Amino acid sequence: TIIPGSDPVDVGAYERQESDPWLINGEFDGNLSGWLSDNPGLTSYSTLNAAGSSGGSVQFSRMGAVNDTVDRYNVLVQCFNVPAAGVYRLSGFGRGSSNLVVTRAQPVIRWRLRTNSANCAQADPIAGEGDVFFPSQPAFAPAVPFDINVSAAQFGPNTTIELRLDATVRLISAQETSLVGFDKIELRDGSVVVEPLIFANGFE
Repeated sequence: TIIPGSDPVDVGAYERQESDPWLINGEFDGNLSGWLSDNPGLTSYSTLNAAGSSGGSVQFSRMGAVNDTVDRYNVLVQCFNVPAAGVYRLSGFGRGSSNLVVTRAQPVIRWRLRTNSANCAQADPIAGEGDVFFPSQPAFAPAVPFDINVSAAQFGPNTTIELRLDATVRLISAQETSLVGFDKIELRDGSVVVEPLIFANGFE
């Protein structure tokens, strides 16, 4: 920054707060930017919102097909570059098809931890992975938050967490449409900070 009549001053970088969202556009604020999809023709922006979200959401919609053998589709994916070893708490909201007699479309997040993959390349080794399932119901409902542990031994400059928003589809009739939605997808600090005794209240 240059102030007239003074020497140049370096104001430094903007400080990123712990309370800031770690994922890009996890509330789908007006669009799906920050995310990629393997099935863009079946994925779209929706104005529906989960509780506490105001930006919109993402929707996966698909008609049934005769002799269809695919039962899981990717809706969106994002690669998160891990800044440090620790516990990363994954949470979000999802909704599924309402006609559970004919269709059973359920939202699920598949997470993958890689210790040496700057861009979450699919061919790179996976150090840990798992699924976080949401209730299969027409209204948005939260998943039970899940903690992803990144140990000191697993952390490095290319440690990443891949988050894949998927739709599991079970169609009984080829005439039915399966609908899955996601909103307010978040990664937060899941560690518990214990106050050192020397800083406890009343210390003298």
